[in-house]
Amino acid sequence: MGLFPGDLEVYRRAVEFADKVLFLTEKTERRNEFLSDLLRRTAVSIPLILAEGCGRSHAEAGRESLAAARGACFKCLPLLFFLKCSGGIGALTCAALEAEVQDISNMLIFPAGRKP
Repeated sequence: MGLFPGDLEVYRRAVEFADKVLFLTEKTERRNEFLSDLLRRTAVSIPLILAEGCGRSHAEAGRESLAAARGACFKCLPLLFFLKCSGGIGALTCAALEAEVQDISNMLIFPAGRKP
């Protein structure tokens, strides 16, 4: 990829998403600790994977990083659902975070200006 991560809109959005998740799960009830921890780690991994991909010197490694970051986005979805079901987050919060992570995922497969 050879770019600085901060130059990418998808990276900035992934950092914002991770920050929201960290804030919302900061004071988790004991019964939801496991799910919250998994969600925090997965959300934080998205911008980390993107940053790593930007440091790669060849295009194939960059594409692999995009695919891995997209996979992390998809991992967030069931974790959000389980947290909602267990009362760890509200339905509206869950829906907003789901929409945000889906937007990030779409940004990883559709370059700017090209939507399905």
